[in-house]
Amino acid sequence: MRAIAVAREIGTVGALAQAYASFDAPVIWSVRENRSVDRPFVDGLEAVLRDLPAAEVARRAQLLATLTVEIEGVDPGLAARSSDESLTIARGLDDPELLCRALSARYYVDVAPDSRHRLGELGTQLRETAVRAGLTGYRAQAHHILFQHALSRPYLDDLEPAQYEADRAVEYSDTGQLGLALGVVRMFRGLRALVAGRFDEAADAYAAVIAQMRQIGAPNATGVEQLTLYAVGRARGDHEQLLGLVEPIGALHAQETRLISEPYTRLLLHAGRVDEARAVWQPTSAVPPDYYWLLWMAFRAENALGLGAPDVAADCYRALLPYAGTLPGLASGSITLGPTAAILGDLAAFLGEPDTAHDHYRDALRVAEGLGATHWAEAARERLRWPPPLTV
Repeated sequence: MRAIAVAREIGTVGALAQAYASFDAPVIWSVRENRSVDRPFVDGLEAVLRDLPAAEVARRAQLLATLTVEIEGVDPGLAARSSDESLTIARGLDDPELLCRALSARYYVDVAPDSRHRLGELGTQLRETAVRAGLTGYRAQAHHILFQHALSRPYLDDLEPAQYEADRAVEYSDTGQLGLALGVVRMFRGLRALVAGRFDEAADAYAAVIAQMRQIGAPNATGVEQLTLYAVGRARGDHEQLLGLVEPIGALHAQETRLISEPYTRLLLHAGRVDEARAVWQPTSAVPPDYYWLLWMAFRAENALGLGAPDVAADCYRALLPYAGTLPGLASGSITLGPTAAILGDLAAFLGEPDTAHDHYRDALRVAEGLGATHWAEAARERLRWPPPLTV
């Protein structure tokens, strides 16, 4: 922001364009607090794009990549269009550094639920371009993308391919990206321990990541911390830990009502505060199409069950069905709630389809056993002992 202020004093479009394009590092973690848009920044950026001379094509590509990162998850259509143009320019100029920048920004488009299948190709292109250009920071980002792609496969029963990519992300990190790349690996270490039922180890690994995030000034450290505490407390069956999160998540909800509505509603239901949960729930608001989309949809499905909302439950069932073999949140490499199939089974049972529910519970058992998640496997077996315990 200081660079932009200085550029405004200079008063030329060229100076402003250089300032807005100055963030040229690969982005492994979100740079926006609570994923909210900095409207003055984006308005200024769009004004520079309108005023930029037509000959400044490389600069335009840089600015479009910046715009993509600044509005992803909030305006997916604009993010996709900005990324498309940035990539087209970068490929036409045959500039590997510029192409790395455009490909890195593209991650925030392709991470959406309907385009995650493209992450493998994207990560491979970025890795090859970064190797050719000798840009190790972008190579680290490429392995981070391939890490998330490895976690997106349906009926995943082996986490080692994802571990390989996470390790490579650290190996090829430069000084500017090392902290966040290490955070990716440590977060995944916590996730693997959570899946395996080693809850104390998971809690310790997550706590190390949060401390590191705070040390380097990463945004959203508090929100990530609350999610990890929730995931561990839920998997462990620690009701007291879940109750202890109601007020902290409530404070986040007061700051960002739309974004935090689903997890806060879920926590209020854990606490038995049904009327309050119903008052804060926003089931008609769109879930941001980003790396946490599936996790948030899982929360919404469970909220529909807890609040007895059949129309929302039916919508959630249709949305979650293509992800029956996955675990919500797992593809982000951070946390998960357990097999999506278990939630689908609860939805089907609630909607009056007991046979379909049993099929989903069998899928949940298969997924949990394949990953060695004995706690989720036992929960699936319990649900198969009809009638299932629809706990909310």
